[in-house]
Amino acid sequence: MRKHLAIVLLLSSFASVFLSCHNGDPDYPRHDEIKYEYKIDLDGYVLSKAYGYEVNEWSVPSQWNDNLNGVKNVVEIGSNSFVSWRHLREVSIPSSVTCIREAAFEDLPKLKKVRYSGGCEIDTIESYAFRYCSAIETIEVPCKLKVIGKQTYQYCDGATSVVFMKNEANETGLEVINEAAFYGCSKLSSVTIPKSVAKIDRGVFYGCSSLKSVDFEDGSVLSIIQDNAFGKCASLTSLVIPRSVRFIGKKVLSGQKKVTVQYKGSQAEWDSIVKDEEWKGSGDSEVEVEIVFAST
Repeated sequence: MRKHLAIVLLLSSFASVFLSCHNGDPDYPRHDEIKYEYKIDLDGYVLSKAYGYEVNEWSVPSQWNDNLNGVKNVVEIGSNSFVSWRHLREVSIPSSVTCIREAAFEDLPKLKKVRYSGGCEIDTIESYAFRYCSAIETIEVPCKLKVIGKQTYQYCDGATSVVFMKNEANETGLEVINEAAFYGCSKLSSVTIPKSVAKIDRGVFYGCSSLKSVDFEDGSVLSIIQDNAFGKCASLTSLVIPRSVRFIGKKVLSGQKKVTVQYKGSQAEWDSIVKDEEWKGSGDSEVEVEIVFAST
């Protein structure tokens, strides 16, 4: 009997907890229409689903108590957890959260602002997390994040800027920007990429039609620029390529009339870079490129 009871309790600790917020509870938002589903893991609670169709603003709770496992931090926002929040305009994410899973906030057409109360605590944002959030005005990338997932901010076509958040040492941990991360962000006009980024994957800025200039921080360690990274950026006229680059893929430039490439090294170093023969497009899409070298 004791063995069976222990098994039941163990299984219960891993079950989803479905609870509603009530106006009498001062610790959580006072909206009768908000409901949550939580799961428990080794580090704390995972917000696996939240329902709030008519809600305009909301703060993710930093702690939860399911009356079985006690009070613990909310450490993760689960996959597809906010899919029903069609009216959400602003969300605040507490410093307890370190991970945002795949498609967590995907396709929220009115979401304008994502606030990180502890901007350097989130170290994982998975693919599609904010895809189709077309009202976001400024994309903020938390400073502990090492990888921006595939299509994370795709078609955030209301965004006019990308801010790479910094820690107290004025640094960011970002190393890789994955495929199509900012694809179709059509109002983005300029971007300065942190020096810590080593790889820009396929189509990262593809179709950013208002993008005029791309720069890199001094000391950049960028090594790889993959295919179509800046393809169909029709307004692009200026592109900085760091001295550290070792590979440039196919049609990195395409859809522009003329682009000035400011290479941070010498012509000999430029010639040593492995470049796809169609790196600046081909045929009718081939771009006129002027290369300006930093040294002889």
